[in-house]
Amino acid sequence: MEQALEEAAVELYEEMNADAVVIFAYQEGDNHMVSFTVGKATYAPGGNWANAGSSREVELRLEVAEGYFSRGDSVNDSGSDVTLHNDRGKIGLSLSPENWGDDWIIIWIPSGTKASIVDTYEAQLTASHQLVRYRVRLEKGGEEYDGWVHEWDIR
Repeated sequence: MEQALEEAAVELYEEMNADAVVIFAYQEGDNHMVSFTVGKATYAPGGNWANAGSSREVELRLEVAEGYFSRGDSVNDSGSDVTLHNDRGKIGLSLSPENWGDDWIIIWIPSGTKASIVDTYEAQLTASHQLVRYRVRLEKGGEEYDGWVHEWDIR
């Protein structure tokens, strides 16, 4: 990864005759509207974008996201039995792992409810933050429910 970032930064710097270049790298499907999720290359005077146009020697600074190489390591596996818990006393099951407004909540369940993990949703939001949500299946009042919960609601 570092080599690819370095080559891209140097090539772009020379091609564009730029004062400085910063390249963000993302994994396919990641949200590119936030900070990099894979890596970052800065090719600039002193290795700092703020020095663009100065007479300092051009340096390369590389950052590779800590979570990039450990992606997909979920805390809980599909089929795991868990207890849903939070300090608010109730947990909303959402229809979607990406949406949490009232329109998306299937049912509110009490903290302490037992459930089984059915699926996992992971999204690298920034270089150091990965969003994890779990789809769980549970029974309440004789009915079966299937919905998404936050990672921090799982025990």
